[in-house]
Formats: sequence, structure tokens, C-alpha cells
Amino acid sequence: AVCPITNVKWSDYESLLKISDIEYEVSEEYSDSVEEGNIISTDPANVGDRGSKRRSQKVKVVVSKGVRQATVPADILDATSASGKDPINALKKAGFDNVEQTAASDDTYSIDVPQGALLSLSVDPGATLPHNTTITVTVSQGPKPVTMPDIVGKTKDEAQQALDDLRLTTNWTESFDDKIPQGQVISASVNNGDTLHWGDSVDVVVSKGPETITLPNYVGQKASDAKAALEKLGFTVKVSSQLTLDSNQDKKVASQDPVGGTEVRLRDENGIPTTITLKMYSSLF
Repeated sequence: AVCPITNVKWSDYESLLKISDIEYEVSEEYSDSVEEGNIISTDPANVGDRGSKRRSQKVKVVVSKGVRQATVPADILDATSASGKDPINALKKAGFDNVEQTAASDDTYSIDVPQGALLSLSVDPGATLPHNTTITVTVSQGPKPVTMPDIVGKTKDEAQQALDDLRLTTNWTESFDDKIPQGQVISASVNNGDTLHWGDSVDVVVSKGPETITLPNYVGQKASDAKAALEKLGFTVKVSSQLTLDSNQDKKVASQDPVGGTEVRLRDENGIPTTITLKMYSSLF
């Protein structure tokens, strides 16, 4: 039967060649199947094959260097490094032939690890291993996409919970509103139904309720000054006259409605300024 010379110890076979006075030349190659130091192949290939000494024919021997080794990039878990930004390609460039990626799922989204970077690696960074080692990687899909909920009209606590559940960041501000009760959401910077991602920021405005002012007491003051002051505050002012015989009271405020000290809405639900009525003394003399 044909008997190829393979997977035998080169040091032993070399001794036979020397004893037989057969010239040879040696090269080395990596092999996944032949142990390091053993023969991968010879030329002539089989026991009993003839060669020509007259033609100075040499036996060509290929000796195994064993399984080719490769080194995992040391910075592959660093998402800011070149290897970390494209880890699968980095492993292949390093010489690994059997890189397997886990299937994408809800568990592969991450608010911290950028899309394409590694969440996990089945071997240690920097390790030197056989090139055909199975390496399993889990790659981040980045922040998960979420749908903006409808929070307008919700209480601040309700809106906060809804946004927290979606891992969104909230920036709160407050504003007076003539229609929306205090503590309810007036508006959001993102429309209901829009697509966001974990970690995105949403600006939310919460109602302070209608703006109110505690009225000063203008009785006894000049009616023109009182009217100007109330209009500056944003009120509509209606002035009526009340006759008096005391000329010293002429053009002064006799009474006001609502009275001083009353807390009054600046506007009604339709945004129309509240009317303040002043009665002004008009002297007959």
C-alpha cells in the first residue's frame, strides 16, 4: 500500500536521511492538524519513492510549526480605540478565523456602550491563542429606540415616571398658564409619537397655574397714578366718577373693586386681562 511520509517526528526522520546519505532541504509551515515538529509532507511523498542522486535531487521536507497563533488586541474593549470601534474586523485582522457574534436582542442595547463596540468577549484581551479558537462577541446596538409618550396634561410625577421608564433625561421648567392647572404639563420639546433613544433629553414645561397678583390699596391716591400702575401690571382699568364736596379729594381714588389686598388673576382662561374698577372723586367746586 502507498505509505505517505506525514505526521512523523522530523528529528527521527532526519536521522534516517543522514544515515542513508540522502540530501534534503527543509521548510516550515503552520498546520492545524500536524503537531509542531512533525512532518507535514515530503517530496517525493511516499516511502519507497525513488530519487536521483545523479541529478542531485533532494528530498523536500515540510515541517509543522504547529497551529498558527494570534493575539487578541489588548484595547479591544476600549470603545474609543480603533480596535474597539470595529472589534470583529480587528479580531480578523489579528488572524482569528472563527469569530461568532451573538444575535441582537433587547439585551444588546446599551446606553453606555456605543453602537458597534463590544459588550462582552469570550476571551481575554491581549491573550495569544490558536487562530482557529472560537471567539464569541456581543456587540452593542447602542441606545435603544423608544417612542415619545403623550405627557401633556399629566402631572409632573406622572410625566417623570413615563420618561424615566424610557430612560430619557428630563429638563424641567415652569410657566404660568391661564388654562392648565398648577402641576400639570403644558408642553414638551418632543412631539408625542416621535422616535428617541435612551439617554436623549426632553425639555418639559410645567404649569404654575394662572398668574395672580395681590392688589395694592390705591384708595386716596391720584386716580391717574393708580390707573397707570394697574395697567403696568397687566390689568384693564375702568374708571368711574363719584361726586364730592371736598375739593382736596378731587381726582383721587374713592374706592376700588376688588379691594386692596385681594389676590386676583391677571387674566381669565381665554387670556383676557382682568378688569379693575376704580371710583374717582370729582369735586363740584
